[in-house]
Amino acid sequence: MANLSAVGMLPFFTVLTVLSGTVEGFLPNRLSTLYTLNANDYTHEEITQIGVLKAAAKFLEDNPPSGMSFTPGQLQNLDPFNPTTLFTAYYGEVTSAAKLQSAITEIIDANSRVDSDYLSNAEYHVSGEEIQAANILLITQRNSILEILSGTRPNFEAARAMIGVYLHILQDFYSNTNWIELEGGVPYEDLGLPDKALRPVATDSAIPTCQDCSPSRVLVCQDNILLQHLLTSGYKSGQSKAKPPAISETTGKCSHGGLMDDSRLTVPTGGINKETSVPSLSPHHYLHEQAKQAAIQATTNFFIAPGYGLLSQIGDDKFKEVLNLGSGNSMVFVIDVSGSMSDDVAAVRQESIQLVQSTLGTATAPYNYILSTFSDPEDLGQVRTTKDPDEMITWLYALTVHGGGDCPEYCFSGIEQALLICLPESHLFIFTDADPKDTEKYDNIAALMGEKQARLNFLLTGSCTSRNLLDEQKQGYYKATSHTAKRRSNRNWYEQLAEQSGGSVYEGDKEDIAELTGVISVALSNSAPVTLYKASLPAGSGRVVPVEVDSALLELAISLVAANSAPDVVIETPNDSQHYMLEVTGKSIVDFSYQFMRTTTNGILLPIDGRPVAGVNTTIIVDVLGSENVQQLTRISLLNEAGDGLVSSPMASVGGLLGAKYSAVVVMPTEKFRVKIEGSDLSNNVFQRVQPTVIQPQSFNLALVGEKEPLFAGSTADVHFLLVNHGARSTFSLAATDDASMVQSVSPTSITLQENANTTGYIRFSASSTAVAGTTSTTTLTVRGPGGSSNSLVARVTVQPQIVVPVDNVKPTCTQVSATGSCTLEQQHPSTCVSHLWSIEVHDDEYLGTSQVALLVSAAVVGVGLLTGLGLTLFCMKKPTIKPSPDPTNW
Repeated sequence: MANLSAVGMLPFFTVLTVLSGTVEGFLPNRLSTLYTLNANDYTHEEITQIGVLKAAAKFLEDNPPSGMSFTPGQLQNLDPFNPTTLFTAYYGEVTSAAKLQSAITEIIDANSRVDSDYLSNAEYHVSGEEIQAANILLITQRNSILEILSGTRPNFEAARAMIGVYLHILQDFYSNTNWIELEGGVPYEDLGLPDKALRPVATDSAIPTCQDCSPSRVLVCQDNILLQHLLTSGYKSGQSKAKPPAISETTGKCSHGGLMDDSRLTVPTGGINKETSVPSLSPHHYLHEQAKQAAIQATTNFFIAPGYGLLSQIGDDKFKEVLNLGSGNSMVFVIDVSGSMSDDVAAVRQESIQLVQSTLGTATAPYNYILSTFSDPEDLGQVRTTKDPDEMITWLYALTVHGGGDCPEYCFSGIEQALLICLPESHLFIFTDADPKDTEKYDNIAALMGEKQARLNFLLTGSCTSRNLLDEQKQGYYKATSHTAKRRSNRNWYEQLAEQSGGSVYEGDKEDIAELTGVISVALSNSAPVTLYKASLPAGSGRVVPVEVDSALLELAISLVAANSAPDVVIETPNDSQHYMLEVTGKSIVDFSYQFMRTTTNGILLPIDGRPVAGVNTTIIVDVLGSENVQQLTRISLLNEAGDGLVSSPMASVGGLLGAKYSAVVVMPTEKFRVKIEGSDLSNNVFQRVQPTVIQPQSFNLALVGEKEPLFAGSTADVHFLLVNHGARSTFSLAATDDASMVQSVSPTSITLQENANTTGYIRFSASSTAVAGTTSTTTLTVRGPGGSSNSLVARVTVQPQIVVPVDNVKPTCTQVSATGSCTLEQQHPSTCVSHLWSIEVHDDEYLGTSQVALLVSAAVVGVGLLTGLGLTLFCMKKPTIKPSPDPTNW
């Protein structure tokens, strides 16, 4: 035991060590509510977008391109402030910011899922006074993020998903607790950090935290919080922590409040949430502006705060990859090095090196290079990545052939390994003379390809003679040169992947590889590629193809690829005796991305997992990049493969602060389709853009649902999914594969469902006792239905570190030795407290040490009556002077 003494000079200190429906907190997005928000309300989506952009801008200011410099705030204060204006200002020319927006969208989507998957868990929303539990979640989540990013080949997608969850909890702290009422619109710097003590929380059931709002103002409350220093948060109906009974006729624990919280009607009435500026939804609506300011700054701090921000923990290179801050994508070569390629590999090597050299020192230079080789057997394959073009060239020079023997090769394995590590929207160039041997990986590749919006381009120089000859008019299979080599074997696998991804299949012999890569080089030379039109034109379909050329379009390229021979292109009237793939591309700051959305049972709008369902009303959200150059977006159309319209709908602005989002509800067609948007630019010119990827709706859908169980070394964890059959009675088979050998089982593996029936299932993961924390399994769940239909989704599960953060919930005991002075309620006011002194000496009956001295001193202060005023007794001191007794015999 020890004697402790303290001298107080009033305000506040923090102490204590801590452990590792309906929407609650800021709304996930503007479409996830039945109520109308004000134009200046901030949702999780807007807070995250702005907070991440501010972090990205600060990083780019501090790391300018060679020969450039920025003044502090030059990029952070851009107006308008969005990914395209940021990249254009940073790189000094029109540069696509699609990858940055993609990274932000991944984080936002994971943030939004918390309101669906963890709806009733109070700690995920920092409600019900579960502030300490929320702090533990933040600590463990942050440690898991750092474990992932500390690896030699981090899974950045898994890290972004965890960051989204972290930011949801962090942001809800400011809308749901009384921090803003106590400290104003500034972030709580110590929140979520393992080496920082959490400010004490008024969890004692005997401490009232709120009083009734006046009867005429049940939903709008001012001055209803009784605490002036302790933290608290409101209880909400339907949450895991129910609101306790009232302590008196008018006082008790605070409610969350608002129309969506039934507990607002129980004593104490009203609530304290600040999630909107709408009085009926947020009793403390007048503090919404301060809450969003603190939440945005806390979001930015998570990434770049000196010392504890993500940047300080992982370094510049990995930070750039977390947010996709490089100007280029991945340049990816997937090359067959089996024995049959011996005649072709020299030409492939030469042209690949030429492609690498063609972009050096330009704005279109890739962020990194990936070389994936494959042969037979499968273990002869290898995937390597580098940011050094010279190293990539060295690898290409060193290519040699080996293995093989039978014709089909492990092409899909090579593609899969490249897709796992490439950046979003990258182009993959696959060189082979053989059909795929590992077709069982098709669904994995399709799912990963769709998730990353990667384009697959196949350059084929041969075939397996055992395969049937392909019908020369087979749609989707084209020859890029005038070479008249005989048709190859059926490449339907390659055609489907190229079509779905918006890529192409080219064919020739080794002599033609230079001409084939010439087609590719056009795409690689564009720093802001956009597609205006893409269609497969059947024979005899001569047509007029109108293409709108708008004021934001800087370049225009027309590509016409034929099945038998490359035509002399006459744009007005091309030869219509054969199939063509017509693609019109350009360079422009104006582009778009889209997501198909689903509405959860609690009204949250989330992106669908897998493919959309035919015949079902589906919300489509469109994000316009370069929206400062757009007057309005007017229409969205779903086009068939020939470019004809299947479905068309006007677009409506989502509104709010981002100003670049539009929505429409359309009935999904049964045919394959591409998505096209139309609108007007600032000069009132009509513009059009097309996403070249092809979508095939299905008769059933898949969705990840519920809480994701943590996976630790030596344990198992389940990820749950929902399968819904929208078609006739059918039997479905289910299978899951992953890249880390952690999938143990899937349940069910087969099931028959009636029309509109559904079932839930799970994927069980198992981590060995030696599994390293941060190891991530990227898993593809594939469900096959009638007539060869299939739907897939990607799930990621990470081995988490086992962190135990002790919590001391036992009130300390101590004996008061002496006390002088006083600390009245009036003296505690911030304007006068520094002029008042008091002192106390206490005897620590348990010898808990200095880390617990605050509560010891607080207990003693209360005991001797030095402090008065409800809820203020723990915080009269700034930082006590602690003097353990020098005589060990007194312990």
